[in-house]
Amino acid sequence: MDSIRERLLQLDQQAQQFQQQNKYLEALNVFEEMLMIKKSAYGEDSEEYFKTSDKLCELCNLIAMIFLQKEKFDASLEFLKKADLLAQSSTRYKAITYNNLACFYRRNGKLRSALQYLQQALEIEIRQETAPSLADTHLNMCAVLSQLNRHAEALEHALISVVLLQDEFLMKPPDQKMEQSQNQDQKSVEQKMKDRVAVLAIAYHNLGVEFEYLKRFDEAIQTYQKAVRFGELHLPQDHQLIGNLKNVLGNAQEQINQQRAKDSNKRQQKELQSRNQNKRKLVEVEATYKQSNKKKTEKTVQHQQQQQVMGQTIRSNPQNNSVNIREDDQEQQGGVQQESSYNDHDELQQEAQTQLQQQQQY
Repeated sequence: MDSIRERLLQLDQQAQQFQQQNKYLEALNVFEEMLMIKKSAYGEDSEEYFKTSDKLCELCNLIAMIFLQKEKFDASLEFLKKADLLAQSSTRYKAITYNNLACFYRRNGKLRSALQYLQQALEIEIRQETAPSLADTHLNMCAVLSQLNRHAEALEHALISVVLLQDEFLMKPPDQKMEQSQNQDQKSVEQKMKDRVAVLAIAYHNLGVEFEYLKRFDEAIQTYQKAVRFGELHLPQDHQLIGNLKNVLGNAQEQINQQRAKDSNKRQQKELQSRNQNKRKLVEVEATYKQSNKKKTEKTVQHQQQQQVMGQTIRSNPQNNSVNIREDDQEQQGGVQQESSYNDHDELQQEAQTQLQQQQQY
């Protein structure tokens, strides 16, 4: 058993040396040998086996991402699948592997597949009390959703990522930093801190991008400026990321100014079109009003002309009118005379009856 431990110690030192020299494939071979020894000596359910399995999974993810950056997609996918098998017993490394699989599919334009892996990673990490890669998962969700033109959702994930990274960077207890410095090489700790600072600066950048997509330009500029200031404060001045962030800020300011000018021109054009439309409507209303008045005037003139014609006709035939009047008068007089003769006859009859009655009395 002592010989096995000595052999494992030698292999572990050798693997660390290869990693420090960035010879990751050589380190991978050493870890695989260590895993086989621990499997036969301690069993697959032993803690020693899981430790080496996690290291091997982490290394497979690292190599896969290196191949992905070099656009060696087949090799990258091969190591990611290997990492996925090794991560079956570790929820932490399973989430990390799903994140990297999402990066792989996003790089190959398969955004739906990338989103599915990120959702699985998020489900795993939310259930954990501590999830070191949760901020990275939200940041990756932001990137994928942004490419899917779901910018409101992307903005939410960017905000969550920024908050988590700020907590990680600013709220980490000092004793934890001391513990890390005791257990790890000081340069390694500093490098990890720089990496996390860079991730937070990138998160600020992504947040600004989503603000810009949503046309919240003032917030976008402020966030880009914050990314630059944060990078300058915590990263070396010659760090490539600082230059990239400054370029992004300058380009964004120029594009936003151009966009604002375009929006202003559009508003002015719309206002001009609106005024022109109102003028045309006013002209149409005036024309309609004038046409209506013209028709009314024509009708009035026609009516007056008709009355004048009728008046001329009456004045041209005065005798006919007087004859008719005289005939009417004669008819009325005849009627009166006839009525008076009827009255005289009645009076004679009454007198005759009166005389007859007197004679009878005598």
